[in-house]
Amino acid sequence: MVAASQAMKELLNHTKFFYKKCTTKRQYYNLQIILYSNFNYINIMEKYQIKSGGFNEIKASFIKKYISFGLITLTGGLLISFLNTSEKRQFDIVTFIEVLVIALIAVGYGIFNGFKRQKKIFESYNLFIDNNSIIREQFNTKTIKIPFSEVTEISKHNSGSYIITGKSSVDIILIPAQIDHYENLSLKLENIKSINLSTKKTLSPLIVAVLTILLMGAFYISKNKIIVSTSGTILILGLIYSIFEIQKSKNVDRKTKSGFWVQIFIVFCLIIGLYFKLTS
Repeated sequence: MVAASQAMKELLNHTKFFYKKCTTKRQYYNLQIILYSNFNYINIMEKYQIKSGGFNEIKASFIKKYISFGLITLTGGLLISFLNTSEKRQFDIVTFIEVLVIALIAVGYGIFNGFKRQKKIFESYNLFIDNNSIIREQFNTKTIKIPFSEVTEISKHNSGSYIITGKSSVDIILIPAQIDHYENLSLKLENIKSINLSTKKTLSPLIVAVLTILLMGAFYISKNKIIVSTSGTILILGLIYSIFEIQKSKNVDRKTKSGFWVQIFIVFCLIIGLYFKLTS
């Protein structure tokens, strides 16, 4: 919207100048066509972005998720580390504190950096609606463009956010509830396609993290080959699926995608570990 009104002002400011240059009716007619086409384009192209203070509305939720995920990962990692030993040993409080402090610093640093990156990505969100398509642009993230003719579904969640689905499985535009001119956007979307209330339930990332830690614990601690093979196979297949989904998604930033080498290394370690555990 801002871009449209600025362009309109520039067009109107130069209109008088162009009219003065017209010396024939033909020139005048051609100018009318140009102005009319530009006028239509400007009125149709609209820009929506995150409203002022929009991130503050979800800031607490972001922090809660990051801290919860960090604590779950830290707790699980420490428990697996101390339980995964073949020798009986005394509990060393000094070693435990040293490991705990280092782990807390590492997790805290990761949470801080991750939070800053997500804030920057969220606040860079831009949505454009022109005369025949919807376009989403975001920092360090692949641009998504869905023509109106390819919109298969527009769903609204209880949080107020929208999801626009295209013909391709990767063409999914997520619209946060913190978008500006929310009511106007809702009307625009309704004109494109009827909006459905979403009833789909997704598995919480925290639940996934807990299940992953439990599977890791079963894989590294258990001596039962059936448990080891089952947990190891689920972890390997789950990680491979995760890598595939992250890489093909247009809603995941490039920095996150570039970390797939770490996931591949973990898969490799799990495969080697599974081989030695089953053959020993």
